[in-house]
Amino acid sequence: MICSFFFACFAIDTRWTKLCAYMMILASLCEFLSFIGFTSDICTDDNCTFAFGAGSAILGGVVAMVTAGILMKISHEPDFDPVRAVLIGGALAPGTVQVTEQVFPDGIKKTTKTTVGKDGSRTVVETVEVPTLAA
Repeated sequence: MICSFFFACFAIDTRWTKLCAYMMILASLCEFLSFIGFTSDICTDDNCTFAFGAGSAILGGVVAMVTAGILMKISHEPDFDPVRAVLIGGALAPGTVQVTEQVFPDGIKKTTKTTVGKDGSRTVVETVEVPTLAA
């Protein structure tokens, strides 16, 4: 849980998210095994009650398993380093295509198309259109 607090503030390697996911699976298993560890009977002397502790153990196990699934999903996202993207020239998400056009006073039109790859790399294509002079 302490490691997951740092996910919002820092860029964490995917191996740490996988480690947290495996730890949450283990926590879920331990929550469900607590019924065996305490050897509690659900019904005693024809008196069946569902105690608060039993409900908490079941809810804790389910929440830990859901959290493990979310952490595994996060760990399989493509690697995107936001610090590297900002240093390259702007924080654009992978797959983004940005087109800018400049028109100069003499009529020349310059178009720049920037495509951001999955790893944060950029492909820049520039085209220049020169107006034809009428005779």
